[in-house]
Amino acid sequence: MSTVTIYPSSAYSIGCSGYPSNPARYSYIDESSPATTDYNFKTGVSTGQDLFGMSAHGQSTGVISNLAFSVYYTTQGNPGSCQLKVRIAANGTVYNFGSALGAVSNFKTGTVNLTTNPYTGAAWTWSDITNAKFGYYLTASTSGKNVIVAQMQITIT
Repeated sequence: MSTVTIYPSSAYSIGCSGYPSNPARYSYIDESSPATTDYNFKTGVSTGQDLFGMSAHGQSTGVISNLAFSVYYTTQGNPGSCQLKVRIAANGTVYNFGSALGAVSNFKTGTVNLTTNPYTGAAWTWSDITNAKFGYYLTASTSGKNVIVAQMQITIT
């Protein structure tokens, strides 16, 4: 099986803000190469959670060994204790993965690898990926400071 990369293609559940206009939009984070002129963000002290439908993967057969879920992100100012976690909705249940991140002064890519579907506990299937929603969970503990996501993608191998 060849490597397949998918990007957000529709909004499902939006809780963050967007720049240059609100609310958060899948089109702000769906680029194959990260762009920092538009993005989704959450200003502390609060939590934002976005979920998106993903682009068609065009696959129906082949064994999936890993989903590499990547976000291109940064913080503005010092958001204090911030979190950026990947978020998956599978069969009506929402799961968060990843550990808390500290403030960063430049954009960087954070990746979480998922070898199994959290709902089934088994390897991912193409049908699982088609039916799941993917996104992120953002928090900042300092008022007026932002956690920013400029790109999101999932690389399937």
